[in-house]
Amino acid sequence: MSGFAGLTPKENSRESEFQKNENGWNPFWKGSRPGLGGGISPEDIFLMMRDDLARQSPGWKKDPQAALVQASLTGAGFDIGPHGIDGIIGTDTKGAIEKFQAAMRLKPTGELDARTREALELVTKDGLNAQKIRMMKGNQAAGEQIEGTRPKIKEKKPAKNDINAYRKKQMESKSNYTHAEGTPYQVTYSNDITIEIRTGGSWSWRNNNPGNIEAGSFANKNGSIGQAGRFAVFPDYATGFNAIINNLSTPSYQNLTVYQAIERWAPPVENNSKAYANFISKTTSLSLNTPMNSLTKEQLHSVANAISIYEGYKVGKIEIRDRK
Repeated sequence: MSGFAGLTPKENSRESEFQKNENGWNPFWKGSRPGLGGGISPEDIFLMMRDDLARQSPGWKKDPQAALVQASLTGAGFDIGPHGIDGIIGTDTKGAIEKFQAAMRLKPTGELDARTREALELVTKDGLNAQKIRMMKGNQAAGEQIEGTRPKIKEKKPAKNDINAYRKKQMESKSNYTHAEGTPYQVTYSNDITIEIRTGGSWSWRNNNPGNIEAGSFANKNGSIGQAGRFAVFPDYATGFNAIINNLSTPSYQNLTVYQAIERWAPPVENNSKAYANFISKTTSLSLNTPMNSLTKEQLHSVANAISIYEGYKVGKIEIRDRK
């Protein structure tokens, strides 16, 4: 193993120490293992490597956020050009972003939109190198199905114009899963009898989280049974959808206008909040200046539904097998 691409000899030496611990664990192994000494988790290791690389670069003082992006791209094996981590998102860095987007099946624009930032963060936490990303592009890593003891049960994908009917059907279905865990590309649900594995599709579908609500105390209080990356995983679509409504019903949203609420839900630093808010207004026929606390139950439900549509919902593959 050549080490984390772009790290200094000192940092790669530290990585080698991680690889040689008594469990035989190495940072590029995908899966869950107990944290190393001092409670350090695999995700922490990759983030520390990325942060150290960025802080030691000339670009840190110029633009720390740009330096972190460049360090993440470098760590994933994407060439950011001869200037290295200089804190400038120039032509070479944009070219690296475009290649990263293409590898992650995102629209290759070269721009750091919200989905690209999210993918880059998740890839950094997972410690994926360029080879693994190329494998994913070829459907050999993240897209492959896990072999089980029963024949694979693939959920029939709805036609594009049938997606709302599919989501409505999901609203009427309740699961009895009690635990979930996942990576950015796969989520496993389980109870005492059954294991369900979801791959492909959108994050919102894999996580039963149509609002892409982040993991944390709110999600836990509203039925979350695990997390994948920074997002909560709910046992079924209905629970995840109700979490949107419950969130919008809290004082932190009720004291805002519709526009302000969407800005809070999807902050401008990561999203095109104006376009998001305009979509909500057009879909619900509500003025952006409408106070959230004046909405009827039906109107609040329509805002939640519009959020779930804008966040995206694409069905992937499902495998169900017996728990041994």
